[in-house]
Amino acid sequence: MAGIVGQLGEKRLLAEVILPRVNPNRDPHLAGDDSAVLDIPDGSAVCISTDRVPWDLTAYSLKLMSEFDLGYYLAVLNLSDIAAMGGVPIGLLLNIAVPSDFPVDYLTSIVDGAVAAANQNHCGIIGGDLSDSVEPSLCATSIGFTRQNAALLRYGSEPGDAIYMTRPFGLCATAFRYFREAKPQGMQLDSGDEANLRSALVRPVPQLQVGKALAQRKLRITAMDNTDGLSQSLAELATINGKRFMLDARLIPVNPITASVADFLQEDPIHLGTGPGADMNLVGTVSDPSLIDEMNMIRIGVVQEGKGVSIATDTGVQPLPLNGWEYFREPAGRK
Repeated sequence: MAGIVGQLGEKRLLAEVILPRVNPNRDPHLAGDDSAVLDIPDGSAVCISTDRVPWDLTAYSLKLMSEFDLGYYLAVLNLSDIAAMGGVPIGLLLNIAVPSDFPVDYLTSIVDGAVAAANQNHCGIIGGDLSDSVEPSLCATSIGFTRQNAALLRYGSEPGDAIYMTRPFGLCATAFRYFREAKPQGMQLDSGDEANLRSALVRPVPQLQVGKALAQRKLRITAMDNTDGLSQSLAELATINGKRFMLDARLIPVNPITASVADFLQEDPIHLGTGPGADMNLVGTVSDPSLIDEMNMIRIGVVQEGKGVSIATDTGVQPLPLNGWEYFREPAGRK
């Protein structure tokens, strides 16, 4: 394929270049979901995933994160993939490369942050690799387990299934827009609201207990962790399932902070809240809508025949704008 990667972007590169080569048969348990799921002879299955935190991570570049926070975020980002499969984490591998003049105190803080996040989620750092590089590179691999044929997958939605998310969305996306744009332009939230936005960036919570509970239900359930922005996650789920995801704006709770920032930036609050952000909640579909209320999740729409993601508002039905993270693309290319 001719051209450069920036012309395609991360999502097309995965769909058109990477996945056809590493998973040509589209096995739903291998590359293409949040984690690979490998069966083992005792009836269990191992969940394995890997993710990298770029050194120019937006929150770190804005000085909203310390080195400890970077390590913490690295661990949680990888544990969130296990949560999306309904798995139980058992360990993390750290792969860290830094220049020879990198401060030892920084390295210590990064590792301490990763250890803290692992401990809080009842798993440990079990190994990894340390090497040198031109610029710092922070990567981790998460390992978990579930039962065979019990993992939550992105594929499996049918028309009539309810679309859910596991908790209110938007604060992480709001934080990026506030600290990058609104605050430099003169908006000033009170200290409590700023603290809530910063916490959404640096202390996201992997939905491990919710994922595990969903995986135990004998229902048709799909799931994905939201680390690119809700609009992006829903678009990927709709494409994977070959269905139309119809959202209802009346069902989507908008946080007052999100509403305030959107008003300052003169944007629709749902558009802002579904934009780039890694709140690490789970989004997906379920065949029995009553489970959403039972598990205190949020119903936001329904699966239909068709393609894409649409949203019903007071003024009619329109496509949900796609504005999530995507590497190699600007302006929302860097996490």
